[in-house]
Amino acid sequence: MKNVLREKKVIAEDTILTLDADKGKVKSGFGSGLFYMPHGLKIDHEGNTWVTDVGMHQVFKFNRGETKPSLVLGEAFVPGNDAGHFCKPTSVAVASTGQIFVADGYCNNRVAVYDAAGKHLHDIQGNWNVVHSVVLFEQEDIVCIANREGKKIECLGAGLHSPQFLGQSSSVVSDLGRVFAIAGRGTALLAVNGKGSYYDPPTRGVTLDLANDNQLVDTWGDELV
Repeated sequence: MKNVLREKKVIAEDTILTLDADKGKVKSGFGSGLFYMPHGLKIDHEGNTWVTDVGMHQVFKFNRGETKPSLVLGEAFVPGNDAGHFCKPTSVAVASTGQIFVADGYCNNRVAVYDAAGKHLHDIQGNWNVVHSVVLFEQEDIVCIANREGKKIECLGAGLHSPQFLGQSSSVVSDLGRVFAIAGRGTALLAVNGKGSYYDPPTRGVTLDLANDNQLVDTWGDELV
């Protein structure tokens, strides 16, 4: 069956590790025996850990300090495109209200939105090709997605404060190459691309200022490639 994990072999080792920021040494870890193909990792404003597993087609929430999930979205190993099913979800963003934005993902072209208890609220749809990462700018009430194979970032109304703008495109950033991951701080949008075609930009990180017409303000990481 398409998009179904054929060889179901659980990862025996800890898959979620906490590292010392200065020395890079492992301080603690958990996740042994839980995941098959973990993909996205997010720490929310309350210190909870969110993990997506593209093999299981599920999203897991771990309360701060806990090693067993307190919330699981999706049905294990069953791909789909509805309120209770994902198809290889890639990333998660969480609002201070508890609303959950799930980038879904490799097979579906949507961001699925849930309340804090895991009830499906709505989908944000787009003309995307692999929704690979998602970041929420809560004050601006926009959610940005990394359209990896479309080689763009698109920001849309998140509908947190102004539901009339839910899903309405506010800006598109192109000419970045295959965007693998995005993050946000203040009005800064950080993006990391990956190897693409000969004509794509070099592999690197970029910083864009959303408050200044998405102006490119910095590039970084070239020396690491």
